[in-house]
Amino acid sequence: MTEHQIPRTMAEDEKDREALARRMHDAIVYELTREDDRVVEEVFRGRGARHVLLGATADLAKSLIVDIADAGGDCNWREMVREVHGEMLKWVWELENC
Repeated sequence: MTEHQIPRTMAEDEKDREALARRMHDAIVYELTREDDRVVEEVFRGRGARHVLLGATADLAKSLIVDIADAGGDCNWREMVREVHGEMLKWVWELENC
């Protein structure tokens, strides 16, 4: 961190993360629905079996991880995948324990 950068709080980082996730989600849903004006609930209906949808989700995560690595000059693929995996496991734990 340079002397001119202001330290960010965890709340600010979480707000930025949530906003970015929402923008990414909305962009994907928009792209999948723009031609036929389907509602969000119908976006994935008819797109293939569940394993195809989950595989496509993993492929999307993989391509985003590559972009993040390219932007930051970091090629520790295993660590980046481990971090995403950990975040997904936290989400599942929160769902199961609410």
